[in-house]
Amino acid sequence: MSHHLKPHYTPTEIKAADGYPLQASVFMPEQPNGRTVVTGSAMGVLQQYYYNFSEYLRGQGFHVVVFDYRGVGLSAPKRMKGFEAHLHQWGELDIEAVLQYALHQLPTDTLLYMSHSVGGQVFGLAESNKHVKKVLMVASQSGYWNLWSGYHKLRMYNISHLAIPSLTAIAGYLPAKRLGLFEDVPKGVANQWASWIRHPEYIFRETRPSLANFQNVTAPMRLISFSDDIFAPPLTVDNLAKRYSNATIERVNYTPEQLGLKEVGHFNYFKRKYAEYFWEDALGWLMS
Repeated sequence: MSHHLKPHYTPTEIKAADGYPLQASVFMPEQPNGRTVVTGSAMGVLQQYYYNFSEYLRGQGFHVVVFDYRGVGLSAPKRMKGFEAHLHQWGELDIEAVLQYALHQLPTDTLLYMSHSVGGQVFGLAESNKHVKKVLMVASQSGYWNLWSGYHKLRMYNISHLAIPSLTAIAGYLPAKRLGLFEDVPKGVANQWASWIRHPEYIFRETRPSLANFQNVTAPMRLISFSDDIFAPPLTVDNLAKRYSNATIERVNYTPEQLGLKEVGHFNYFKRKYAEYFWEDALGWLMS
């Protein structure tokens, strides 16, 4: 397999419903297979992180659209302090706009969705999620802090109750990059996320009409977790799976031992050097 090709994509601007310009990359296959994959990134993870995987799918005939949510990466403002954005908008407006883009630009394609982490949570808020025919979620979880155990429970408690509220108050945004976590994210996004983590119902602690859109997903969904993932332990992924109550759910949990690996964790699935363990399987499932 030619894993080492330079990614072929077209930078594209997609306007969200409220007019906010989102920066996306569209991977166009030479021999289209009639399927489009929209990718919802993890919290503060740049779209470029998914380029290698997207290029692999492109080589197999998929159209692939990756993008940055408002306030992140190429979709971030020049100055983060004072920039207004909220986490629910990532689903209601941003993912929604990209799904709409795919439906309009490639109307004859079967629409598929792939998520990493938070991209699987806010997908439930997007009105057009009902048009998606298959969903592959990687390490997408419900984030209530008490679903963790041991040291990591304490860590999640501290992040949501202390670190995020105080850091955003001081900096005017979450300076995650300086903490070695991920890219910086807007204050409103970080604070809303922290408020979800603090609550047993997580995203459902709110009374947003868009939460009803979780019920509209009827597609087959495969939710993947990894036993050594400190950001999305299997229990938290089970918890999110329950929220897509009308979908046909398949839960897959990998342990590193099963695969003959030392570790997998939250981030390795999309890395080129793990391609042989995961990518072909993902391809088979998205094609089936």
